[in-house]
Amino acid sequence: MKSLLSLPKWLKCSDAYVPPSVDSIPKTASLATYSFSPLDQGDFSDCGGCGTACGLYVAYAAAGKPLGWIPSQACIYAASRAFTRAKAADTVLPSLTDNGVFLGDTMTAASTVGIMPMLEAHTADGRLSDVDVTTVDKELTISELEACGRFIPPKPQALDVKDPNFAKNIAACINAKHPVVAGIVVDTAFESWRGGLPITTVNLSDPQAGGHCVCFLSYETDANGKLLFWLQNSWGAMAGVNGFFAVGEDFLANGCYEAYAVVV
Repeated sequence: MKSLLSLPKWLKCSDAYVPPSVDSIPKTASLATYSFSPLDQGDFSDCGGCGTACGLYVAYAAAGKPLGWIPSQACIYAASRAFTRAKAADTVLPSLTDNGVFLGDTMTAASTVGIMPMLEAHTADGRLSDVDVTTVDKELTISELEACGRFIPPKPQALDVKDPNFAKNIAACINAKHPVVAGIVVDTAFESWRGGLPITTVNLSDPQAGGHCVCFLSYETDANGKLLFWLQNSWGAMAGVNGFFAVGEDFLANGCYEAYAVVV
């Protein structure tokens, strides 16, 4: 997770996504049946790798081209940090450190380096993840780069978070079977949510607030015509409601700072 204080001016690293018409979307749609049990990043900062892996897996399954394997979060995370490091143009490249990564770099790295199956089915402590103390800061090997290079996903397509129709555009993406991987702000209330009313606000002054990556997979419409979204998180199946969190469209105004439609 990156501190909000260090959020950069976003580098345009994708094509702009033009969502289908928002006037004809149904009241509800879901891609959750195409997904897998939520990943668990544990104490590591690879939420970008988890969200990207989820978005790619669901997008290919929904398009009738299932991968048959969960993309490696460790490889996506390593490639993302290497991508960020390369842009810094230091003479001596530092070692990778588990200090998070920006979603723009994560999505771009996956579509540049490629993806491969998880390095391990579960970590030693039983989490559904392949990021642990032995892999978190490991540089990609030549064989891993070759494996990733055999499967290059399409370039990410950015949604305009300032568009007045942003919430409807996410819904239109989901209805078109395009999951949306997004950077959001999570605060203490978000972290402790265990069901009930959807999350509609975010406290930007919360000292625990920070950037996080999730995957929007479902939406529904309430009695007042407001959209409610279900997003798959990477805190394991015990968090939220079976690993999913519900946010209202009002949350997106201050709580979502970057979003990409995964179109394959």
